[in-house]
Amino acid sequence: MQVWAFGQNFTAYLGTKNPQVERPFEVTFQLNANARGKFTPPKFEGFQVLSGPNTSRSTQIVNGQVSQSLSYGYVIMARKAGTYTIGSATIETSDGPIKTEPLQVQVTAAAASGQGGNGQGQSASLDDQISEYIFIKRSISKRKAYVGEQLILTDKLYIHTGIQAGNFQLQDPPSYEGFWSENLTKQTVDFDVEVMDGQQYRTAVVNQMILFPNRAGKLELPALPMQCVVQIPDQNRRRRRNIFDDMFPSYQNYPYEFGSKTIPLTVEKLPTSGKPANFSGLVGDFDLDVSVDTKEVETGNPVTYKVKYSGKGNLKKLREPKLDVPRDLEVYDPNIKEKFARNMSGMSGYRAYEYLIIPNYPGSYEIPAVSFSYFNPSTGKYETQSSQAFTIKAEGEAVNGGSAAPGNFSREEIAKLGEDIRYIHTNPTNLTQSQDSFAGSFGFYLLFLLPLGLIGVLSFVKSKRMEAAADVAGTRSKKATKLAKKKLSTAKTHLDGGNEKAFYDEVSRALYGYVEDKLNVGTSEISLDNIKAQFAKRGVSEATISKLTGILETCEMALYAPSAAPKGMQGVYDDSISLIEQVEDELKSAATETTKA
Repeated sequence: MQVWAFGQNFTAYLGTKNPQVERPFEVTFQLNANARGKFTPPKFEGFQVLSGPNTSRSTQIVNGQVSQSLSYGYVIMARKAGTYTIGSATIETSDGPIKTEPLQVQVTAAAASGQGGNGQGQSASLDDQISEYIFIKRSISKRKAYVGEQLILTDKLYIHTGIQAGNFQLQDPPSYEGFWSENLTKQTVDFDVEVMDGQQYRTAVVNQMILFPNRAGKLELPALPMQCVVQIPDQNRRRRRNIFDDMFPSYQNYPYEFGSKTIPLTVEKLPTSGKPANFSGLVGDFDLDVSVDTKEVETGNPVTYKVKYSGKGNLKKLREPKLDVPRDLEVYDPNIKEKFARNMSGMSGYRAYEYLIIPNYPGSYEIPAVSFSYFNPSTGKYETQSSQAFTIKAEGEAVNGGSAAPGNFSREEIAKLGEDIRYIHTNPTNLTQSQDSFAGSFGFYLLFLLPLGLIGVLSFVKSKRMEAAADVAGTRSKKATKLAKKKLSTAKTHLDGGNEKAFYDEVSRALYGYVEDKLNVGTSEISLDNIKAQFAKRGVSEATISKLTGILETCEMALYAPSAAPKGMQGVYDDSISLIEQVEDELKSAATETTKA
């Protein structure tokens, strides 16, 4: 639900119907026209401005009519309960300045924090609060299906624009027991902006799969687990110690684990009544197309016979058709061509079998019809498709001289036998005995000792690999730079393409991943204070640490307000590259000094 106040074509509205103390919410000022003049926001008395202005433009064309809108969004938060007034915002237009009507905002106290305000009760309450702003919506194309019927599963991540969160990671993916699956998830996640229930979210599809249930009964799709780091007000600084605390609020990183909900499914067996004898096991909607490239041919020349299956369903389960052709026709193994598409509509495509059929004798030959059956879940019935029979007329002389080849061998096979069979000489008079003996020679001892040497080399290599595998932290630290630079190269492609959100998100992933690998810590242990302390222990200078935390903070801010990055994308990218090299140099210098000492 949205709260509206009108001032000509300039509108102000809240992103929530129930603002609460110390819970961020959004207020938006929207002009339903194009404007190039100065925008002046209200003072937001009684509120803390967390981010803004976040500007956006949109253009719509309906029945040839073009309409434009310009929006300015702010994320704000109240420290105390009460009734507040958000004053008028002003913007210059071609018709002069216009204003929004003031907004009356009723801020209520936040919900109780559970068991005594600490321990697990507080954590559970905090997770409940965050769950209203960061969550996954899961959908499935059908909740009741047949065995083998394809289903589309989608997990969509929602992040409220008023929440500062990052380092989103998919935990161990669930095992979809009872299903054959095809993954549709992209390598890179694209974020969009979506308004739901009057509130604005950043959204992205984080998991999408095609599922084929392979057994009947009550099945359940397991939850998709994720984790991230959310910035929340520092609980230890709730009491104001000086007047600057309100001006410069302190935040702490809170590791938040969440996930999608499980989905129950009812899977029915395929019916036994009406099941054709040649049922192929396919479930879906399919077509059959059978053709020959010619019906008249010279003996010894091939005819191309093509059987093509197409449609929607799991075509990978398709079996090769059985051809019942006259024995006087040579049939070669088929050339298989296939093309599958996997998208939100499911799996579709075709598979074609192309046979070469060669008549070796003149005459008319009939290639019988091909048929196959499948179950169509849309109609709930088995369906059968059949092709027509084809008659091939061969003219000319018999390839094998007019009579059948002995033993039913082809010309090529007989020729091959002729090459393979040779006369065996029985006269032993020309046999001589060699006087040379390999035993005791240099080559004999070399071949004898060579395996022993190889065993020694392999044992040495294996021991080194075992040592490297045991040193997990060391291996992780060594790979940190390489992995970070690989992610930064992905960020560079977003930079070149002008995709700001994707760029800052990838840089943030690269640096947080570098820190985790270099310090050998988990996501839950990552905070700016911990980063400073751990790198300081390892001899990294305070200036370099400040540069690192500064880039991380810039990325987090820029994800919600791109204009907040003072150096722009190129500056952040250059700083990130030089920063990693600088940290590596300082860590090596510190390690060298420690060794000398």
